[in-house]
Amino acid sequence: MKKQLGIFELFAGMGAQSRAIKNIEKDMNIKLNHLGISEWSIKAIIAHDLLNNGEQCNFEEYANLNIDAKEYMLEYLSKFTFSLDGENPYSFRKLSKWNYRKLRQLYIAMKRTKNLGSILDISAKDLPDNIGVLTYSFPCTSISTAGNQEGIVEGTPSGNLLEVKRILEEFNATEKLPSFLLMENVKALLNIRNKAIWDEFASFLESLGYHNTTMVLNAKEFGIPQSRDRVFCISELNGKKEINVEKKSFCPDLKEFLQVDNPLYLDEYKNAVPNNTPKRRIDYFDNTKKLNDLAHTMTISCVQDRIPNCGVFLTNSDGLLINNPQLDRDINGVKAAFRFVTPREQFKLMGYEFEDFDTLKNAGFCKGHIERLAGNSIVVPKLESIFSAIIKRISIKNRIKKAVATKTKKMKARVLRTIKKLKYEGSKINSHRVSKIAGISYVTARKYWKLLSSEIERLDDDK
Repeated sequence: MKKQLGIFELFAGMGAQSRAIKNIEKDMNIKLNHLGISEWSIKAIIAHDLLNNGEQCNFEEYANLNIDAKEYMLEYLSKFTFSLDGENPYSFRKLSKWNYRKLRQLYIAMKRTKNLGSILDISAKDLPDNIGVLTYSFPCTSISTAGNQEGIVEGTPSGNLLEVKRILEEFNATEKLPSFLLMENVKALLNIRNKAIWDEFASFLESLGYHNTTMVLNAKEFGIPQSRDRVFCISELNGKKEINVEKKSFCPDLKEFLQVDNPLYLDEYKNAVPNNTPKRRIDYFDNTKKLNDLAHTMTISCVQDRIPNCGVFLTNSDGLLINNPQLDRDINGVKAAFRFVTPREQFKLMGYEFEDFDTLKNAGFCKGHIERLAGNSIVVPKLESIFSAIIKRISIKNRIKKAVATKTKKMKARVLRTIKKLKYEGSKINSHRVSKIAGISYVTARKYWKLLSSEIERLDDDK
């Protein structure tokens, strides 16, 4: 029977953590026990559900959710704080005006993901007790070089790290800390502006009994042709050693990986060619990496039609790759001389499949929503390697625990047999005598004497 790994996702996004564990279940002989999430972004909640639980069909459990059930669904959804843009609360008054289909989609997603809502509205008592891994990819908005750089302070999006601290303090008070913690964020977390605050948080984790393994990992090191550095911190409760995350030795060529110029996606390529506006003609063209001959893209962000972006392909007006050695910015006339990386390709560059993009597109997600979800997500193969390392560590600890238990059982039996022998002989019994006859050290004899105190008392009673 496969062992289960219980995971709870704070700031869950579209569930890259859950996807990663599902991807390695067979190889690692493990079963994902998805305990729930905390997420307030409506689009992320629905995407998490669709990508990890499948289509929201008319299955029996939700068969009663017909048009008449709108008030029933609204009553349930009124308990939570939601956001439509991932940054600001969305008013319940506006939500209540949604049509039945949209409400049903959100309601089912909340139920199937076991979503507790915004981290601001929950406490440790709301979370399960048996969390194997608690993930917390807190917002990077306030620390990213592309953001406002307010820092990790209360009241800012990145300041939600303090909410994680609050929840861990509450867990600690009830002695129910998760076995492992996993943090992910932008590389700027370790720059001079933010590092002191992060180091303070890391010290807090150590005070709870965690051993931290902090590393910067690039997507290229895990078979994804995207240059994307991210900071990860694996915290192991009562850990003693660093956790080694294995990297891959091969990264595929960008154009082969994305299957560029695929006849199935011609419309998407064409739609990714913007108009040749003065800003795109000069600023974008001059200050953006040309991907035609590069092995990888730059970092995928939430918006491609901006500077910086992950790079562009030099194309004709239909979005098909061409040679443009003179870098003629007017080669396509009113259309730009390049196309952006498409939302489908962005999903692929985050470790998802083209079919995952289709799932969200068919569910009504627009280009902007999908770009934002991809830019805010975590590269799945990175997480696969991280969770594999965690599972290996759990396996080692379990083997050690089993070996210690077996050794303890044998030693207790050995000491008890010695004591019974001495009692039968009517000899004087003490730790020195037991250690000498059993062939063990005095310290060991005293240790097991104490462990066997109740059994020894029963021997005295029997006598």
